[in-house]
Amino acid sequence: QDYNQHPGISASAIKAGRASMMQMRHCMVTPRDSEPPTPAMRWGTLAHAALFEPARFAGSVAVWTGGRRQGAKWDSWKADHKGKQIVTPEELARLEAMQAAVRANRDARLFMGRVEAVEASMTWTRADVGPCKGRPDCIGDRWIGDYKTARDIDQRRLFSQFAGLGYAHQLAWYRDGFETISKQQVQACWILVQQSMPPYE
Repeated sequence: QDYNQHPGISASAIKAGRASMMQMRHCMVTPRDSEPPTPAMRWGTLAHAALFEPARFAGSVAVWTGGRRQGAKWDSWKADHKGKQIVTPEELARLEAMQAAVRANRDARLFMGRVEAVEASMTWTRADVGPCKGRPDCIGDRWIGDYKTARDIDQRRLFSQFAGLGYAHQLAWYRDGFETISKQQVQACWILVQQSMPPYE
């Protein structure tokens, strides 16, 4: 919450600013939780937490097994689990399968083995633009990492997605903050992309 309320320019604002300054300003002044997350955003958040923070993830989700989400039983159960992400048994099984797929992949294990901090909030100031902020998915010894999920992991489509969604701008912004704060040069920026559907490559 403190990070969200910080007035600095974020990577999300910069990506919005590629369209127009009005879009950038809207991104900067609109609270992040002003609209409910899309299904894709919700799934990405769940996958991220399950992979990087499994202990916190286990305590932050509740598994609903009662069928349709309506009626007194549902209302009572939901009240008992207020503040938790509600998932189905099928969704939990998918998340566990995604974790297993990461552990089974040599390059992904190398990525995860270098993680030293997760969701590390950074704030810094640039003389040319003022307050800045960034929160990379993970950082390590002079490297920055980000984790993305995608239904289609064909490289041509991924490269198009990277350009369309401004991932390069995002990592460049994180790099600027990391180097400004730590006074160390970033040696590499990595993106771990995982398929959100079987076989979770």
